[in-house]
Amino acid sequence: MKKIGFVITLICLAFVLKAQKKFSEGEVEKLTKINILMPGIAYEHPLSKKFTLYAELFSSLRLRFSTSSNALGGSTSNLSLFFLPSFTGQLRYYYNGEKRLENNKRVEKNSMNYIAAINLFTAGNNKKFLTPEFQTAFVWGLHRNMPKRLSVDFNVGPSIVIPTSNNSYYYTNARTYFTLYSDLKIGVWLNRK
Repeated sequence: MKKIGFVITLICLAFVLKAQKKFSEGEVEKLTKINILMPGIAYEHPLSKKFTLYAELFSSLRLRFSTSSNALGGSTSNLSLFFLPSFTGQLRYYYNGEKRLENNKRVEKNSMNYIAAINLFTAGNNKKFLTPEFQTAFVWGLHRNMPKRLSVDFNVGPSIVIPTSNNSYYYTNARTYFTLYSDLKIGVWLNRK
């Protein structure tokens, strides 16, 4: 019985030492941050040395431009701006950690380039005739977390947008389409230094 307890203690000690090692191999780590540009909170959890699962709840921005004509031949234009609640889940693969280390660049707090599969859900607004949407994208990204807690995350890539409502009375223009996905997040990371 003492041998089993000793082995369990050694295994636990190995995990503790591994968790406290200096971040130097270009491996990803847990990260929590608050975004300021698009207000929200994000959490990134490592799945392996190079893969993370990224989840974020935030307020997305939508612009809507509409025109209408009247019986006298005149027309009016309207530009509207909306902030809608959104959720994104991403599977990220960080690929240039070793190269950044060789060049003496920062890799802590996942400061590396990545490719990712993104799923994004944006809520709609019935009063403004905005369709809830589900979007899937494959992106290339650049993630940098500075020592003074500034966080910058940019990604871009092709995507498909799928409206989630079949109510044709409210959503007459709801259709699936391809588009370019891009995202810029500027915020503050919250982990220990």
